[in-house]
Amino acid sequence: MVKSPIDAPAELQRAAELLFKNWMLALPTALASLIIGILALFAFGTVFASAMAGGLVAGRTGAGLAAVLAALPMLALYLVIAGVLTILAQAIVIHAAEDAWEGRPLDFGRSLSVATSRLVPLIGAFILVGLVMIIPVALMVVLIGFLLLLVAAFFLMYVLPAVVLGDQGAAGALTESYRIARENVVPSLIAFIGIIVAAVLGGIINGLLHHGAILSLLGSLIVGGFVSAYIALVSARFYMLLRGSSTVAVQAPMA
Repeated sequence: MVKSPIDAPAELQRAAELLFKNWMLALPTALASLIIGILALFAFGTVFASAMAGGLVAGRTGAGLAAVLAALPMLALYLVIAGVLTILAQAIVIHAAEDAWEGRPLDFGRSLSVATSRLVPLIGAFILVGLVMIIPVALMVVLIGFLLLLVAAFFLMYVLPAVVLGDQGAAGALTESYRIARENVVPSLIAFIGIIVAAVLGGIINGLLHHGAILSLLGSLIVGGFVSAYIALVSARFYMLLRGSSTVAVQAPMA
């Protein structure tokens, strides 16, 4: 089945316009990053304090190491909490992005409820994505690793929308994401390029803001929130447009 063509570049522009009209989409991931940062200071600070205290009291390196090992459960708990917060924040923004595209007011309470109800398949999907990415990441020391990472990211770009918006399970989300990207290469590639450009621009802006700890932190939170929101808008939109057909043509730009 071939659906009516879409103007992929125009959809990227619409996503940016929609983000500025719904700037609160940047809040969930920014808030999650802030909480994770505060918890990191507490968790790693506790580990460091335990190592210092153990070493100073006993006067032996072994005691300090034992104190660090004793603090590892807290560090593991922090990693779990940070992972869950990150997953929930991204899922909330994906669900809210659909509301924004449909012209509905943002309801983060409802989006949180949906994200929480989909937490198990979301965690499963993130684990599967991590397993898929092991080989490309391991080969990052050579060019082929970077290329494989891009290819894998391209075919997995619809995993999160598939879980949140499509009610797919973990494995089903990966399968559907691969199918949509494979059967709609051109529009998906345009969307993927838009996502990469947004991430690169966000990184450049963050680099320019590195003129002090507080400014850098605030800049990272704000810029990161907006980049995540834009990526969510793009991935949600293209998933909504492409999931219902095997092939969607791309409308040629007007001369």
